[in-house]
Amino acid sequence: MQLIEGEQDKVYALYEHLRQDARHKNLIKIADKPIQARGFADWSMAFQCLEGAEAEQGFQQLESVTLERPMLAAADALLLETMRQRLLAE
Repeated sequence: MQLIEGEQDKVYALYEHLRQDARHKNLIKIADKPIQARGFADWSMAFQCLEGAEAEQGFQQLESVTLERPMLAAADALLLETMRQRLLAE
């Protein structure tokens, strides 16, 4: 999962670059809306490598998840808060 925030034109250009990159498949945009301030202003990129049981515990093939657009709109705030709690707590 990736969260991209910043100046709108730069975010759109980066998203389009990712969409065209063959290494990225089945991109699903969960939210696209203006924000008052960056939620992860001090981050440039985060990556956490999980192994063994730790990786299996949270793993899910996202290709198998089907969400309707109204559900995505309701879920984006929850996903963002989950990312904040998990990533910024470290």
